[in-house]
Amino acid sequence: MTRSMRMNICGVLRGIVSKMKQDNINYFAVGLFVLIALMTLMVVLYRITGRSTNADEYFVELHNVSGIRTGSPVTYAGFVIGQLGDIEPVRKEGKTRYRLQLLVKSGWPIPDDSSATIVTPGLLAEKQVDISEGSSMRILKPGATIAGVEATDMFKLVNQMSSQLQQLSNEGLRPLLDTLNREITSTVPQLTQQTAQLLKQLNASADRMLHLLQTTDDKRLDAIVSNTETMTNNLLKVSERLSSASAEVDKLLQSTTSLMKENNKDLRQAVLDLRTSMDVVAGNINSVVTHIDTTARNMSEFSRQIRSNPAVILNGKPPKDAATQ
Repeated sequence: MTRSMRMNICGVLRGIVSKMKQDNINYFAVGLFVLIALMTLMVVLYRITGRSTNADEYFVELHNVSGIRTGSPVTYAGFVIGQLGDIEPVRKEGKTRYRLQLLVKSGWPIPDDSSATIVTPGLLAEKQVDISEGSSMRILKPGATIAGVEATDMFKLVNQMSSQLQQLSNEGLRPLLDTLNREITSTVPQLTQQTAQLLKQLNASADRMLHLLQTTDDKRLDAIVSNTETMTNNLLKVSERLSSASAEVDKLLQSTTSLMKENNKDLRQAVLDLRTSMDVVAGNINSVVTHIDTTARNMSEFSRQIRSNPAVILNGKPPKDAATQ
């Protein structure tokens, strides 16, 4: 091997080694860049999710937590102050409740009479836990439980209303419509037949009226019309008299009512006096009846004596008693 060949081989080896060193530097730079990018991405995601170790922890218990999840915003009168940390089901008194962990900005004051509920700020917005500020001067300590208020689910109400309307349609409207359909189906032929008979009778009456008008002369028609007008006028006068009589009766009733109102005390006193008199009569009715009975017996005896001896009226002396003789 000549010296030139050795020099060429050495040059090639030196080029390979330098190239490998350059590739290692490039790989290291690329790896360092990717690592820095990953760390930056993690920091950004961590900041986006809102998680922070500098946060106070509060709890709230609700029956329904539909639409929320870990990381949902926590607002205070609409202002974002934290996020939902965790949701834990809790069994109390035979019912399942959900204990929500609220991670709130450290030092944020929350009165102890505040309440938390799940709200939807917009039609397409994500649900969030909103804290309504109370009026108490005492502030909750971190780790305390905020009173929970169940939210009204509009979609649930719509579903309930839809089910009730369907039940009403199946149990109320449909049987009613079926009944009406049966009634109409059974009644329409009869009504049609009766209508046809009525039309026939009306046609016959019209024909008879037309024949009567054709066979009656003009003088008789004029007399009939005149009599009809006279009868109408008489009825109008009677109606006017009845109206005036009704007005007079109304006046009489009003006068009687006003008279009774004015003499209410006198009428009451008269009724009381009449009641007293009736009580006296009721108390003495037995003696009166007894006297009447005695008088009736005396009259009967007197009439008997007159029948047996009419001279009693003239001489006024009673007949001699046979036992005395």
